[in-house]
Amino acid sequence: MRRNILFAAMIAIAICTSCGIPNARNTAAVTEETGVDLSGEWSDESGGTTVIDLWKDDSGLWHGEISQSDMNDSAFFWSFTGNLSGSELAYTDMKKTVGNYDSEGEVTEETVYENGSGVIGLADGKMYWKDNVENTADGLLFIYTGEY
Repeated sequence: MRRNILFAAMIAIAICTSCGIPNARNTAAVTEETGVDLSGEWSDESGGTTVIDLWKDDSGLWHGEISQSDMNDSAFFWSFTGNLSGSELAYTDMKKTVGNYDSEGEVTEETVYENGSGVIGLADGKMYWKDNVENTADGLLFIYTGEY
């Protein structure tokens, strides 16, 4: 169900690629005492179709979901958990799933891989994603677009 909602959101983002949503978070104010807060929704700054959602649970473990539309009838989803060290969130359990939609709107899902590794972090107020399996982000930067 969540992936269906994410797919619909991906289509909406693709339609509004030039909305110009500004970066609402001042990450320069983060200090060692307060820690880095990566929580929320981060969108591809170039107006692409990749969105990163991050949140921390009560035990301090970070959770993430990344979604990306191919602008046709497929969407890609990555999910992971990780630990924050400095300004980087490292993960080793990333799962990639492809969702395909048929003409009736039915979804079929296929797991592409599990146990992917990489990092998500902040630099100069923008988020980066370094995926060790496929280098999916390939230099993309993300801006904060809202609370998750």
